[in-house]
Amino acid sequence: MTDSIKIFIGNFKKHLIETIKSIPYLISVLFLQFYAFLKRFIRTKIIPNMLYYTLLYPLSFYYKFLCDCTFEGEAHIVENLDEGFIIAANHSSYLDWLVLNLNFVYKLKLSVAFLAKEKVLNHHIWGPIASKCNCIEVKKNGRIATSNRNDDHLSSQKYIVIFPEGTRTPKGEFIKAKTGVVKISVAQKLPIIPTGLIGFYDAWPRHKIFPRPHKLKVIFGKPYYPKIDEITKKSLERETRVVMSFIGKLIDKKYPF
Repeated sequence: MTDSIKIFIGNFKKHLIETIKSIPYLISVLFLQFYAFLKRFIRTKIIPNMLYYTLLYPLSFYYKFLCDCTFEGEAHIVENLDEGFIIAANHSSYLDWLVLNLNFVYKLKLSVAFLAKEKVLNHHIWGPIASKCNCIEVKKNGRIATSNRNDDHLSSQKYIVIFPEGTRTPKGEFIKAKTGVVKISVAQKLPIIPTGLIGFYDAWPRHKIFPRPHKLKVIFGKPYYPKIDEITKKSLERETRVVMSFIGKLIDKKYPF
């Protein structure tokens, strides 16, 4: 046996031994990668589906039968299907977006996009449920999370739901609304449909853990196009007050800001 063959065999044995020694490490790396994938899959697919459908049917029974929820003005929705629209509603309960989503998806057969706080999307219970819906993240300062996905996602939507107040009212009264609804309406040339949610605070206010039966009513108002020639802070605040005043008329409350 020549020296070169001996050297080749020696190197081969050496590399083979090193490879065999590294097998446990490779297996552990593959296992960790698989575990990370499985964990991500469970968190983003399985858990949201389980929570969403676990709540879907009891919630449907609750608001349809125990709360006798009724909808008025749906003709304004149907009339604007081709053009698109922004639903601007008062926000007083956990039920607000859940009932609206169920009505749009299962009754009107529409996929709507909800603007949702990052706090909601990161919540251990509501987060997975919201991820099943068509949600766009809004930061604590009221700005939409800056990412290509969010920008493209928002600009591609024809049907959007926004709660201009940004959070649930603590006492059932209006809180000051943000101007984002008007900005998006002007930017995307979509009419705003003022929407009044009645009885939702009494059914499930933010300080209660569980809901209770109470008559619910959703009223869709006439579409409104903000009258803005030049976008300024003053014009945005003025048109936001107009939108909130329309909502106030639907629920028989005065918007005081």
